[in-house]
Amino acid sequence: MMEVKIVLRRNRADPVLHALRDADIARIHVSHVHVLGAGVDPGDSHLSLEEGTHYTDKVKIEVFCRAADVDAVVEIVREHAATGHRGDGIIAVTPLNGVIGIRTGAEGLLAVV
Repeated sequence: MMEVKIVLRRNRADPVLHALRDADIARIHVSHVHVLGAGVDPGDSHLSLEEGTHYTDKVKIEVFCRAADVDAVVEIVREHAATGHRGDGIIAVTPLNGVIGIRTGAEGLLAVV
């Protein structure tokens, strides 16, 4: 099992999410995040007094999938999220040591589908 974390522009989230669902990717988690540092698009930044710096609003998508699906997930994201401008986002892929369903106790792929 693998986890793919994607941080991307808010206006590119819908096309990416629709494409992932069309590809039968089962577990997709979405949250809104603030990005600080090098990922900030200067044309779309806000000053935060709480964080003491400029930030950009982004969307973080987390996908749990089989290792065999990682390349397809990455390609879908790149195809639907890229604008060609600084701040398009990042994709991080990491192995999962285990996934366990809270209600059923199912493990691995059974917990994901």
